[in-house]
Amino acid sequence: MSGTVHVVLDETLIAAAGAWASVSEASARSSSIGVCLAGVLRRGYGRGPWPPGLVLSGILAHQFSRPVRVQGAEPYLRSMVYQFGDNPQCARRAHAITRLLLDEATKVIASDPVVPAEDQDVGHQMLGWWQFTNRTADLLMRAYDSGFTVEAAGQMRVLIEHAHCMDWLAEHRAEGLRAMEYAEWERRKKLIDNLRAVNWAVPDDIEVGEEPTYGFADEEEARRHRRLKGQIGTVANLVASRGIRSMYPVYRYLSSYAHASLQTGEAFVERGRGAAPALYRTGKVSVGESRAWTPVCLYVAGTAMGQFLVNEPMRGTLEKAAYDLGIGEIVAERTRLEHCWR
Repeated sequence: MSGTVHVVLDETLIAAAGAWASVSEASARSSSIGVCLAGVLRRGYGRGPWPPGLVLSGILAHQFSRPVRVQGAEPYLRSMVYQFGDNPQCARRAHAITRLLLDEATKVIASDPVVPAEDQDVGHQMLGWWQFTNRTADLLMRAYDSGFTVEAAGQMRVLIEHAHCMDWLAEHRAEGLRAMEYAEWERRKKLIDNLRAVNWAVPDDIEVGEEPTYGFADEEEARRHRRLKGQIGTVANLVASRGIRSMYPVYRYLSSYAHASLQTGEAFVERGRGAAPALYRTGKVSVGESRAWTPVCLYVAGTAMGQFLVNEPMRGTLEKAAYDLGIGEIVAERTRLEHCWR
């Protein structure tokens, strides 16, 4: 049995799937910004049957979609093809699922979740990021519900980066946190240097501090530290490290709405109509893709966070949300393959 689906599958997924995946050379017609999924199949590295290596990221793709034929995959991909996508039905369902995930996360936070002692340093950073990610998604939904469109694009970039930083830190743990601490020292130093360069009065008690030094066991550990620091140095490096390079053009596209650009003006005005151009009250950009994609980012963040909480309190909610959204069967197939690989 085989099925051809018009959906982006990241190169990592295709490579990991091995002999049972082959990609057609023909290009599929896609919308200028269409919703697709990149399922990154990697070996698990954490506890439990839900591998933390799983990354299911909904990617807004700018003409990247192509047909993919996966031998024997039709039962697993059917819900993703016919349910998840840039359509009003999915947008409505995604809105309800986003609210469900946010409400459940609020309950978990209010219950004072327990982070095991051996994971507390990384786990506490993850908790802070998780709360920030959830509130960013909440802000996006409130903005969309109030009629805002392109104005919220900058926050979608924030959601992208934080969800995948959480996935990254869940993999690298203490080494990742150490790389982040050094990167944070570098950012503070540059900021203070910038302030002094333009003659700002920097209080004497504000200092960048000593450069962090680490007693690496060997040169290999030092190289690994430099590599991890580089991975979080830019969003391009971050998404490449997660096996989803195709996300960076999405981030760049969203950046055109986060900075002063022609696009931010063109979203509200239509030129070429003489002296009186058509001016729109709300941006001429659909937010259906973002509505569908937001709960997938919450899924990525939630599964990463679950590795650091006793009894994974969100696990059942996340599994149900994945199926309700239309990506659950590919999650189930990922888990099945993981058991086969062990």
